[in-house]
Amino acid sequence: MGLESLADAETVTRRRLRVLMAARVLFVSLLLGASVLSQMGEGKTLLITPNDALYIVIGVTYFLTIIYVLLLRRIKHVHRFAYGQIFFDAIFITILVYLTGGVDSLFPLAYVFSIISASFILSKRGTYIIASISAVFYAASLGLEYRGLIHPLTASGLNFYGSGEVLYRIFVYFLAFTVVALLVNHLGEELRAKGKQLRQKQIDYEKLEAFHQNIIQSLDSGLITTDRAGRISFMNRTAYRILGIDPSTQAFPILDTLLPDLKTGVPIESANWEGIRKREEITFEKPDGIAIHLGLSRSQLKDLHGVPVGSILIFKDITQIKEMEEQIKRADRMVSIGKMAAGIAHEIRNPLASLTGSIQVLKEGVDLNGSNLNLMNIILRESDRLNRLVTDFLLFAHPPKTEFRSIVLSHMIDETLEMLRNSPQFNGQISISSVLSHQARVPGDANQLKQVFWNLFLNAVQEMEGGGTL
Repeated sequence: MGLESLADAETVTRRRLRVLMAARVLFVSLLLGASVLSQMGEGKTLLITPNDALYIVIGVTYFLTIIYVLLLRRIKHVHRFAYGQIFFDAIFITILVYLTGGVDSLFPLAYVFSIISASFILSKRGTYIIASISAVFYAASLGLEYRGLIHPLTASGLNFYGSGEVLYRIFVYFLAFTVVALLVNHLGEELRAKGKQLRQKQIDYEKLEAFHQNIIQSLDSGLITTDRAGRISFMNRTAYRILGIDPSTQAFPILDTLLPDLKTGVPIESANWEGIRKREEITFEKPDGIAIHLGLSRSQLKDLHGVPVGSILIFKDITQIKEMEEQIKRADRMVSIGKMAAGIAHEIRNPLASLTGSIQVLKEGVDLNGSNLNLMNIILRESDRLNRLVTDFLLFAHPPKTEFRSIVLSHMIDETLEMLRNSPQFNGQISISSVLSHQARVPGDANQLKQVFWNLFLNAVQEMEGGGTL
C-alpha cells in the first residue's frame, strides 16, 4: 500500500472514530437521562444508592471521551487507538451489565454495538477479536456472579438460576455475538467494496472531467457558452486571450454586451434557429483599442433530453487571414495591371518597329547632311532605346521559360555577330575578330544567352562611332 493510500486510510479511520465518540456520548447521555427519570419517579435525589456507581461509570466515560478527542489529532497509531477505545467500550458495557442486574440485565445487547463499531472501524479480524472479547467478558461476569464472588447492585442475582441456565445464557450470547460478527463483517466487506468502487468511479470521473477540461482549455479556438437568456456561463483560456480580457475580472456577463456586432436575434429555442446564419465574421475592438477580425460559428447547447438550454460560440482570430486575403487581392490587381501593361507595350512595339524601319529606309534613300543627318541619327538612336525598353519590360512582365542545355558557344556568338553585321547600328568602320574555340560549351538557355551577347555587342558598336575592332 502506498503512502497516499495509508494517509487516506488514516483519515477515514479518524473520521469514523469521531462518529464512534459521538455515538458513545449519545448512548451515555440517554443512559444518564433514563437513570435520572427513574429516580425522579421513585422520589429519590440524583446521587442516592444504589445508582451512585452507575453515575460514576457514566462520568468516567465522559472523561475518557474528552481524552480521546484531545488525543485523536496527536496520536500516530490510529488503528491501535481504535482498538483501545472499543476494548474500553467492552469493559464499560460489562460494568454496565453488572450495575444493572447482572444476569437479569438487558444491556448485554450493548455488546452488539461494540461489535458493529469494530466492523465499522477495524478489519474483519478486529471484529472477531472484539466479538470474542465481548463473549469472554460477559461469560466472566456471569461466572463470577454465579460463584458468589460478585453481587449485582440491583435485582436478585442468580438465586433463581441454575448452572444450566447460566451456561445456556452464555452460549446464546456467544452465538449471537458470533452471528452478529459474521453478518456485520459480510455487510462491512460489501460496503467497503462498494465504497472502493465508488471512490474509483469518483477518481475516474474526476480524471474524465480533468481530461475534458484540458481538451476545452487546450483548444486553439475561443469557446463561449451561454444560458437561454444569453448570459455567459463559461469561457476557455483561448477566448480570454483572443478577446484580451482578464480572466479574474469578468466584466461582460451578457454575450450581446461582449460582442455587440454579433447578430444574436433569434432565441435559441426558436424553430427558426436552424435557418439563421451560424457562421459570421465580425470586427471586435479589444480593451487596449486594437481591432481584430473574428470568425465565429454558433450552435445550440442541448441537455441530455435534447432540449436547448443555451448556445455555444466558437471563434478564432482571423486578422492575419484577412490581411493575407487583402495581399492576395492586391497581388491579383498588380498581375492584372502587369498583363494590361504588357499588352500595351506589345502594341507599342509593333508600330515602333515599323517607324524605325521606315526612318532607316528614308535615311539611306535621301542624301542628308549637316543638322538633318544629326537629327535623323538622334531619331534612330532614341527609337532603338525605346525598343530596348519595351523589350526589357516584356521580358520582365512575361519572362520566357528557361530551358537549360549544353550550348556550343562559338556557334551562338557567330550567329549573334551575323545579326549585328546586318543591323542598322553596324557601320563599315568597325572590324570584328572572333578567336573562340569551336569546342567550347556552356550550360544555359540559348535565347537568354543570345540576348546577353546581343546587348553586349550592340553597346560596344554604339560606343565606337568613329570605328574600331570588336
